[in-house]
Amino acid sequence: MTIMTITKILDLLSLRAREQPSTIAYSYLDNGEDEAARITYADLEQRALAVAELLRAYANPRDRVVLVYPSGLEFLGAFFGCLYARIVAVPLHSPRPGRHNDLVCPIFCTSWIVSVAQLLKYRDSCRMGRGEPNDECGLTVL
Repeated sequence: MTIMTITKILDLLSLRAREQPSTIAYSYLDNGEDEAARITYADLEQRALAVAELLRAYANPRDRVVLVYPSGLEFLGAFFGCLYARIVAVPLHSPRPGRHNDLVCPIFCTSWIVSVAQLLKYRDSCRMGRGEPNDECGLTVL
């Protein structure tokens, strides 16, 4: 293993992807006990770099990107992709049907949106205190 000083989490991911590509980086436990999915360092870095490339086409460094993902490993590729693209990740829980989700609407309106099909459904029901959908937010769903 290469001896170096790791100063950034991306340096560590890159090092592990290069030197331990098939080692499991993260596992997702479905009910807290049973492994439902796993991702290697090489796969995580590959996904993160692909996300970073996509983000750079739509956003500039220091822009904010809302990450709305259900439980699982998909969030990790998006989060590390934001770091590679030098974009601020704003992780939020998935909107829950029948719950009061208005608190997240202002965040959506000041950020870009990444992925998640259910967000399209949520965007249509987002209210900004006027009782009507907020179409002037300028949301971009990737």
